[in-house]
Amino acid sequence: TSGVANATIVSSLGNPYCPGQGTTTLSTFVGNSYQWFKDGNSIEGATSQMLQTNESGTFTVQVDLGDCSASGSIELVSESFESSIDVDDVVETLEGYPIEVTITDNAQAPEYSWYLDGVLIPGATAATFEAEEFGDYTATVSETTGCLVTVEYNFTVEESVNFFPDVEKIPNVISPNGDGINDTWIIPQIYHTNDANTEVLIMDNKGNVVLKTVSYQNNWPEVDLNLSSVNQVYYYVITTEDNKTKKGSITVVK
Repeated sequence: TSGVANATIVSSLGNPYCPGQGTTTLSTFVGNSYQWFKDGNSIEGATSQMLQTNESGTFTVQVDLGDCSASGSIELVSESFESSIDVDDVVETLEGYPIEVTITDNAQAPEYSWYLDGVLIPGATAATFEAEEFGDYTATVSETTGCLVTVEYNFTVEESVNFFPDVEKIPNVISPNGDGINDTWIIPQIYHTNDANTEVLIMDNKGNVVLKTVSYQNNWPEVDLNLSSVNQVYYYVITTEDNKTKKGSITVVK
């Protein structure tokens, strides 16, 4: 006699399962042949007693038992959480001006830890932290029920660069690559003391004026120069209040 039996499906990592542990294996009882389905669609090649997956969804199996068939389904749920941190990899601030950092997440029963230079910061167990010292920070958020997963974030707090440092000479090479070192053309303070009467002019190698100002803020180039692999040369003319000029070249390297 033919008939339909109930095929039990077991998930090796349980249900809900934690994707951080890898794939879970779905298995059913022994039959002659098998076909697995996900959300009602047959899974190509899934014709064994077991099926490995790391996805959520409704999984169904049809088992041929010879004189009858069996089918069963499982609503598989992967249990992970989403999180983010509201700080860049590198943050600049001044001494005495702490940076407030917040982790946002939907973890179950979350626990938070904060580290400075690899050392756990005592008492820092909230989602928000005030970073008062310069250094390398690590922040972690852990889900403590269900899926035991920990997510880690790393960021660095640095002292802000003084944008009007007293450099001795006008630099002739800059490298605007975003590393915080020699990114902009910084000229000696003597040319900033009478801003309204000191003109700064920068031209490209074709003579086109790319900057002309009487209030230079040590911030050129402000925009990406679309550098190719070839270094570009620009020329400057600084004209002071008493009409003295200082001329030279600026090589922009990647």
